[in-house]
Amino acid sequence: MNLTKLPLKHQKIAAAITLGFGLCFLLMFLWEGIPGTPPLSLEGWLIVGSLLPTSLWLLLPWQLGKKDSFSAQVYAPATDGWGKALAGLQLIILSFHSFLLVEDSFVLPSLWAVLATVFLIGAMAARTWQRPTNVVIYLIGWGLEVLTIEVLGLIHLDGLSLTMVNIGLGLLTQLLGDWWLRRHPNQSIPHSINILPLFYGAVAIFCRWDIWGLWTGFSTLGLALIALGIGRRRSELKFLIYLGLSAVSLSAYEFLWVQIESFPAGDKCVAMATLGMGIMSAYRFLIPFLTKQLILTSQEVKRLAHFHWLGSSVILALATMYPVTFNNLLGLETGILLTSYAIFQGREKKIDPLKVMEQQAIEIKELWVYVGILEGLGVAVFASSQLQLDKILLPWSGAIATIIASGFYFLPWSNWGWSKKPWQGFALVGPFIAAIFTSSTINSISLGALTVCYVIFARNNQQIRLTYVSLFFLNWLILREWSLMSSLWLVTPPMLSLLYIAQVDPHLKQPQEKSPRHYLRLLATGTICLVALVTTNWLVTQSWSMLAIFAGLIGRVRAFLYVGTLILLVNIGNEFLLLSYQYPFSKWAMGLILGLLLIWIAASFETRQKQIITLLKNWIAEFEHWE
Repeated sequence: MNLTKLPLKHQKIAAAITLGFGLCFLLMFLWEGIPGTPPLSLEGWLIVGSLLPTSLWLLLPWQLGKKDSFSAQVYAPATDGWGKALAGLQLIILSFHSFLLVEDSFVLPSLWAVLATVFLIGAMAARTWQRPTNVVIYLIGWGLEVLTIEVLGLIHLDGLSLTMVNIGLGLLTQLLGDWWLRRHPNQSIPHSINILPLFYGAVAIFCRWDIWGLWTGFSTLGLALIALGIGRRRSELKFLIYLGLSAVSLSAYEFLWVQIESFPAGDKCVAMATLGMGIMSAYRFLIPFLTKQLILTSQEVKRLAHFHWLGSSVILALATMYPVTFNNLLGLETGILLTSYAIFQGREKKIDPLKVMEQQAIEIKELWVYVGILEGLGVAVFASSQLQLDKILLPWSGAIATIIASGFYFLPWSNWGWSKKPWQGFALVGPFIAAIFTSSTINSISLGALTVCYVIFARNNQQIRLTYVSLFFLNWLILREWSLMSSLWLVTPPMLSLLYIAQVDPHLKQPQEKSPRHYLRLLATGTICLVALVTTNWLVTQSWSMLAIFAGLIGRVRAFLYVGTLILLVNIGNEFLLLSYQYPFSKWAMGLILGLLLIWIAASFETRQKQIITLLKNWIAEFEHWE
């Protein structure tokens, strides 16, 4: 066909059709077979499929010999197009062959398949080596994966070997990318150079998904190295650095798990917490190296160390839920180191409290101290349980807590670089929590020590409300020691405590809180006097009522006077009724005396009416100023 008379566009189409017919003729010829030779086998067709695009691309230099020639303008694009199409089809066929090989069905390993794959990869590389594109790099990487499967099929194909070879391919392509960057520092790297090593790493992880053993940790470590090598190339890929560092930690845990898989649960947790603590320490010591080799700041490296501290602390806390058989000392050492890390994170020598950012830093460091103290408390509990000292120490927990709290409160923490707020805060709360959690076993000496401790804290801190905690422990001590006494003994200490609160509480001292203060006094005094009236004899009741009256008169408190007077009259009336019931004659004598008294009062009121009215008005006016 004479193509020169057609337009250029039609010339290219006609040339492609012509070349296609020629390829079809060649394939039909090979299908029929060469006379005297057997037909091509499956392996033979694989070789033919790779040689066809190779042969077409070998013709390109001859066709492109002269740029303006008819062959360069018409046949060269058709030849290149058919080469690409046949290469893509051949890659799909080889991929399907390798898939069947992995699935161990229908096909067997073949050296001819390996050669076909090598020819195809070589042809694609030779075609675009001067100007590689992302698509070609992906196809070559895909071809290398197919070649890996075919070669392993001849040697030994399983998930672990495929995993390790893919990790090797990923590291190799990552190193080639680094070499390319050093050779072309001013050129932007194709994104395929970054993605292809990660593809091999992902395939490796997929291949070992259901495999667990000593060598699987190396695959995770290899993926970590790949991610780190690519992530350090550009700041936009920093997330790969975090992924790589996470994979490094994961590989370390994999190596450890293989060794401790048969351990009891508690010992497993201790071992894993110890490993996390070691990784945490490595991050802190390797800050200069990591900031230099990776695009990370020192603060980012510290955050990674903090994350491992948190993970190790949680795992060590889980260890306390299971029996630890032989890693007791290791768990204790790990807990001490984790506690020390948290506490020393809260240490700072020079902080300006006037700066906003520095104030935020102080709050963060105080939080570290709080967490460190809590973790130290957990380690102490763990140590006592492991050493079987809990039965001995629990009754004395209050006294021990007061000693530790006193040290926390009065030591010069600010001179040593710590803020004293968390230490003093724990000193105020810690003994109370210790007493509550050991309430069933705490002894009287501990309760007394707690009472004195909070009185000292209240005096030193100028916080009167801290004495309420002392009252709580004092009441606890009294009720514990005199629990078999009368009901009046059980009621009196709590009610006296309420009277103390009504007298000294800063909020109740305010003028607008006059009514709540009055009702609180009525409640406390009335409860004591009423219990005395119901459960004791008349002399004890009379004593309490007279005490309330005198307290009201001396302290000018209406609540005391009201309750004392009411209970006094009720007590007298009650005794009068009892006396009249036992001795009928006394009823007439008392009635005569009461009548004479009333007559005397009436006569005095008539003679001194004005003076008595004036006295009552003055007394009522003064009574309004009483509490």
